[in-house]
Amino acid sequence: MSWTDTILSHTAGVAFRAWSGNVDPWTLQQQKDDIAAATTKALGPDADPDVVAQKIAAAQAEVDVFLKNTDAHPDQAGLRLPLVGVLDLPKIKTLVNGALVVLAVGVVIYFGVLYHKTLGREFKKLKAGR
Repeated sequence: MSWTDTILSHTAGVAFRAWSGNVDPWTLQQQKDDIAAATTKALGPDADPDVVAQKIAAAQAEVDVFLKNTDAHPDQAGLRLPLVGVLDLPKIKTLVNGALVVLAVGVVIYFGVLYHKTLGREFKKLKAGR
């Protein structure tokens, strides 16, 4: 675990986690370093270095996969909204399209209520042939 990762995770990392709701990159690196140390210790001093490297890589990959599945990986950082999750481009497009549909329906209803008498008279005139 490096000294700079510790400092950054306790300073800039706090703001990163507060804004994005994701694990910050410095805390993730600390976790990966802890996994590497624990795996090396668990396999013992007589373990083959290639096996140790494979086990460490597999354990660190599991951490990355878990964080990506839960939208908490630093690479997926963005604004997190309740009931929506992390806003990425496809979700933003979906939200904007939904908002436009709701707005269009609202405008039609608003002007329909506002001008229903005028529209009714004009349709009666058209039916009468004037």
